[in-house]
Parts: sequence; structure tokens; C-alpha cells
Amino acid sequence: GDDAGENVQFLEVDTTFFELFKQVYPQTLFHEIAGIESSYLAIFRGFAWFVMLFAGCSMFLTFTAKGLIPVRVAQMICLTLVLADLGLVGKPADPIIEQSLYTEPSETVKVLKTDPSHFRIFSLSYIPFEGFMHIPNTPFQKTFKTLKTFLAPNLSLLFGIDTIDEYAAILMKRYYDLFNPVKEFFRPETKEPWCREYATKILSILNVKYLISSFNLEGEGFKLVRDGKIKLYENLKTLPRAYRVPEITVVENDAEALTTLEKRTFNPRVSVLITREEYEKAKDDLFKENRLLPNNFKGKVKILKYSPNQDEIETSGNDPSCLVLADNYYPGWKVYVNGHKKNILRVNYNLRGVVVPSGEHYVTFKFAPVSFKLGRFITLISILASIFILLLRRKGKESITN
Repeated sequence: GDDAGENVQFLEVDTTFFELFKQVYPQTLFHEIAGIESSYLAIFRGFAWFVMLFAGCSMFLTFTAKGLIPVRVAQMICLTLVLADLGLVGKPADPIIEQSLYTEPSETVKVLKTDPSHFRIFSLSYIPFEGFMHIPNTPFQKTFKTLKTFLAPNLSLLFGIDTIDEYAAILMKRYYDLFNPVKEFFRPETKEPWCREYATKILSILNVKYLISSFNLEGEGFKLVRDGKIKLYENLKTLPRAYRVPEITVVENDAEALTTLEKRTFNPRVSVLITREEYEKAKDDLFKENRLLPNNFKGKVKILKYSPNQDEIETSGNDPSCLVLADNYYPGWKVYVNGHKKNILRVNYNLRGVVVPSGEHYVTFKFAPVSFKLGRFITLISILASIFILLLRRKGKESITN
């Protein structure tokens, strides 16, 4: 590997853990690349400390319940153990590479940070780097430097840059139905022009403004922003994170929606695609304005706040239209226009939308799932119950003393 383990510093208590790790943990190519000592620090040390701290907390809680340790003393000990857990196990450091290697922005990041707009990126690192972890004798730090310049999935989060691709435990099928075919279209061996056109259309719908690639991207829609071994391209056809369109294209079902997206005749800049089921939710709002397809539409959209749980948008238009937010449609999201709840629509197969009348409006998308409300209620009840039980126990002890 990269001799990553030569500079590893062990605490005395680590020695026993490390010897156990070498005996029982299965050795893989990852250990050959990263080094056995670094692998231990990355995988096993935190787990070992967690087990010890958890056992310690459990022991003190058990002794406290039996009255062997005063409650206040147990509380202080448990608090100390929790802080030790945060400091020893949850400490934000990577044992395999130097912290500066992943916190220092690359030249690609510096260029992207000059753009103040809301946008996403798409890294084509998956094409040259498929299976990179299985290449023997590859220095891990060298590999990581290249991946960081590529802004491979999740690495962009270090610098607050939104990406279209990621490693995730929970995958949304609709999103990947829409996006996964795009990855295949960008492989160098894919030559069909319609494939590239479709891929560009989907990336534009998903607010992908920049692409990072080690090979040249052909086509009029891409502008080279930064040249080199790893190139940065701007997608000139991208759509904003939030925008308004005057027309609505209604299809019968999701299968037809995907087929329609492939057609050259469908233009996402002037029309939004919804199924018949979604159209039924919004037809009352549309008919109130007595016009479904406005002519000479002019609209403005400004994002005032953009966060994981709430988005606030200021918008105006001379005709009723559909406001599209290029984020995933997901159960639990609500939408309000000027404070009044409206029907949130699933548009363009898996994005969020809402019908907005003519004039100026304030639109809020808010994530408020029933599960979150239920969890908050259970937490509140648990806190109140705990306080009530403590007060009863204290009152009982005072009665016994008196």
C-alpha cells in the first residue's frame, strides 16, 4: 500500500485490541491498500471503545437502579462517559489520510464556489474509476487526491456543493429510474445522438449545471470551463433549481411519462409533465384561472431560503403556471402559497410542483411528515413522564425521611 500504517500512533490500551484485530478480522484487499494498522483505526478501534463505554454506562445504570450508587453520582459518571464517547469514538478525523487532504479545496472546487447560484454537479468519475479499490499496490492517498479533484459522489459535501449522484443507504426508485440511464449514456462507447440528447435533458431538469470528466464531452450544450486531465464543463441548457412553466402535459401513467421525456418534442422549459392522477389534484386551481396554456408567459422566481426541511420562494408571473422545484418528490412534503395549503404535485416523473396563480406570491415547501410529528409527540411524552417519575420518587423519599 502507501505505508499508511508506519506513522500510526497507538495508545497503550490499543495494543491488546490491535492484536485481537489481526487475529480475528478477515484480511481483504482494502487492508493491503490502506495498511493493516490504518484499517484497524478505521474499523475496529471505534467499535471497541463503543463496546467498553456502553458496558460502562449499563453497569452504572444497573448499580444506580439497585441503589448502590447515588443518582447524582451516576448522572455525572454517565455524562463523562458520553463525552468520552464523543471525543474518542466520534472525533471527526480520518486515520488513513491527513485531514488537510480532504479539507483543502481542489482547483475544481474553487471554480465552482465562484458561482453563487443554486446548482448541482455530475461527476463522471465512475467511468475511469470503476473497481478502483481492487487495484493492488495503489497508494490510497494518491487515489483519494484524484477522486477529490473529480468530486466523486459524497466528496462534494465537504465543500457544500450539491451533486446529482451519491452513495446512499436509502434509495428512491423513482429517482433512479430517471437518473440511472443517464450514467450509461455518458460512457465513451455510447454513440447514439438521441442518447446524449436525452441525458442532457434529464440533467437539465435535475438542475445539473456542471459536469466533471476526464474525457472530452462532445455537443453544443457543453462549454469547457477548466481544462486539464480532469475537465470541468458547464451545461448551457440547465434549468434553475426553481422555475415556472406555462404549459402542462398530461399523460396517463408513469410509463408514458418516461416515454414522453425521451421525445424530442417535449420541452421542459415550456411544459411540465404530470400523470392523470396528479392532474386531478390540480384541475380546480387551473380552472379557477380559466386558462391552462397561457400565451406570452413571463415569470420570475427567487429562492429566499433553501434548507433540508424548508424552502421559501418568491415568484411572480403574468399568467397562472406551474412552479417546479427540482428536488425529489417524497411523502411528507407540504406546500403553501401565501400561507394557504395547496396540493403538491409530482411533476416530471419525480420532482415537486405546485400551480401558482398570476401575480406575486410567496411559496413555501415544508417537510412535515406524520412520522416526525409522532416521534416529537412520543419524545415530549417521554420527557414529561420521566420528570413526573423523578418527582414522585423524590416526594416518596421526603415522606420516608419525615
